[in-house]
This record gives sequence, structure tokens and C-alpha cells, in this order.
Amino acid sequence: MIGKRRKTFTVQGDLRASGIRRSVRVKVGDVGDVKTREARAKAKELLGSIARGFDPRPKAPTSETKEGQANPDSRTGPTLRAAWIRHRDSHLTRKGRSDGTIENFRDHVERLMMDWLDQSLSILGNDPSLVASRHEKITTENGPYIANGCMRSLRAIYNHARKTARSLPAENPVIAVDWNAEKRRDTAMSLGELPCWLEELLAIDNPIRREFHLFIL
Repeated sequence: MIGKRRKTFTVQGDLRASGIRRSVRVKVGDVGDVKTREARAKAKELLGSIARGFDPRPKAPTSETKEGQANPDSRTGPTLRAAWIRHRDSHLTRKGRSDGTIENFRDHVERLMMDWLDQSLSILGNDPSLVASRHEKITTENGPYIANGCMRSLRAIYNHARKTARSLPAENPVIAVDWNAEKRRDTAMSLGELPCWLEELLAIDNPIRREFHLFIL
């Protein structure tokens, strides 16, 4: 859509619910902020949701709704944005999780799952294939480790949300993910390397440097 001041990628489809068909138009993103290839991929996901009978449009907030509260519509459950904020404030921050951990969650949700922020978690819960596809997409574009980490964040947020939103499907949609193999890091010095290291250490003339190496060991 081309307006007076901006160009916007949009998608439109027929939503059938309760025997009624109506046309639904959803904003995908602004031209310049979203690349054409990304817009096409998001449009396919949104059309898939519409075809399955879910309205992907963000719900208008009411005067009683506060940041982080679950969607008042108990039939659909909270949006990913609301669930993330609640998980951050009532779980991560309250339990003293590190700033790095919280920042990882934020990056996963607000960057890698940005287009899902205003969708109900029930859409993912009812169609785990969306989660599996997103894991594969992130694996290709960002790497296997960050893809696994993103899915772990989504799994934790979904489980936390379902404690208060029982309308969400009981089975976590992340169960559909085929996890990437991860190798455990092994950078420590082995026992066989210690004798040579000790010989090199004793050969150091400066006692301060020698003691420093013993200290960091």
C-alpha cells in the first residue's frame, strides 16, 4: 500500500470463523524497515494463520489493560509481547537473573520473533509447524546455536504464560523443533598438558609473573 508519507507491505485474506467469512488485512511492515524477501515470508505465515481461522491482527488495548497483562480474551490467551513482558518482570527479574540472560531473551523475542509479538500464543500452540519452520529459518540465517537458544526462550515464555492462561494448548509448540546438534566446549587444559605447562612456568624468571599464572590457574 502506498500512502502520502509511507509505503507499507500488507497481506489480505478471507477469514472463516463461526460460519462467517470476512476479509482481513494485516500490516507486514514498512518498506525500508523490512526487506522484500522477509515481507514475503511473513506474508505466507500470516496467510497460513488466516486460512486456519486465526485472526493475526493485534488486539486493540483497553483502558484497563496494562503493559504485560495477558490478553483479556481468555479464548485466545496472551500475545507473545504480553507473555514476554510478564515472564521478564515476574520471573527473570524477580529471581535475580543476570542482565546477560535477560538481554538474550529480549534479543530472541524482539528481533528473531519480532513479527509474532502481537499475535496470540495460541496461534503457535495450535500450529507447532510455525515454530519448527522458524527454527529452521534462524538456523540458516543466524546459525544453529542461536536458533536453539531462541527456541529455549520461547519454550520458557510459553510454559510461564500457560500457568495463568489455561486456554493455551497444553503441549508446548517447541516440541515440534528438531534441535541442532551442539558440541560441548572443551577449552580447559588436560592432565597430559600440565607437566609441560609447569616446566614453562618454572622457566619464567619474573616471580611476579610466575605467581600470577598460578593465581589464574
